[in-house]
Amino acid sequence: MRKPENMTREELLMTRTRIDEILAMMERGLKPKPTRSRGVRHQPRDWRLYHHLHRTRALSTGQLAKLEFSDEHGGPREGTARSRLYVLMKEGSYLKNRTDLKGVGTAWELSREGFRVMRQSPSEGYPATLDAGRAKHLIATNDVYVELVQMLRGLPGVEDADWRWVPEPLCHRRYDVTLEARRERRPGAAPGGRLLKPDAEVVLFEEVVFFIERQTAWAKKRPEALHDKVFGYHRYENSAERRSDPRRTLHLWPCDLERDGLAVLEAAEKHPEKTLQDLRMDERDTKRMPLGAGLPWCVAREIRDEAAELSQHRATGKLVGMRKIVPQASRQ
Repeated sequence: MRKPENMTREELLMTRTRIDEILAMMERGLKPKPTRSRGVRHQPRDWRLYHHLHRTRALSTGQLAKLEFSDEHGGPREGTARSRLYVLMKEGSYLKNRTDLKGVGTAWELSREGFRVMRQSPSEGYPATLDAGRAKHLIATNDVYVELVQMLRGLPGVEDADWRWVPEPLCHRRYDVTLEARRERRPGAAPGGRLLKPDAEVVLFEEVVFFIERQTAWAKKRPEALHDKVFGYHRYENSAERRSDPRRTLHLWPCDLERDGLAVLEAAEKHPEKTLQDLRMDERDTKRMPLGAGLPWCVAREIRDEAAELSQHRATGKLVGMRKIVPQASRQ
């Protein structure tokens, strides 16, 4: 084993996880099984690749190339990325891929062994397999992650530990659950209430939460459906669960098409077709979750700008006013 002071942060975290697993097995009277990789010599970049996949669940070759395989001009070296990823999969045991996602190319995920090494705690379960449609949507959502990682690199006052990317379904949350329902809920019973289902969530400094709702060109959603979804977030903004959370929440829509971004912005304050009663809201539910819409890189830039202001506030101790989200749909 290498000296701890010579190991990277990722290697130290994985070593600690493995030690915790061994101790847990020994406490149960079990003999720990050795873990081996079949001959591949891991480099720091390889561990960063695994870290990205653990955060996002799945990424395409092109996305991983943008994250970790840049040429001298900052452009992605997709061929180099593809070669290294296949080496890691064939000679190691931490990666697997799939090629059934039309328009995506090869997508990469952690194998069960890779997930076990990268997980944050032994209780973290291996995610279930996604069908092709949901996997393709997940990778499209991760366009924002890729842009955001590149924008936050080197940003003064912002470290990797200062922000979290939470993919679905881990970012889903129940709300409007009555106190009586909480008290009467039996073990294993459905939790009840409504369910807010973002495609992803970004948390900055545990102070601001961004809900990400990805709208792809191939989804072809009607404007009415987008209006309803926006008001699902407005409904959550007025819930008791939201009021009990001191963090600010904002709602961002990465849209491929300008028409979808404009439809989202139509419902920023008032639903174009339905009344509050139609939406199962009360007249007193006047709060609206701030929202913005634009291309994935525009959404990532909004989060980057918020991170810059938060880091400035933390560094100087001066109050920095909340920025107004500038709709980006008109720039598409």
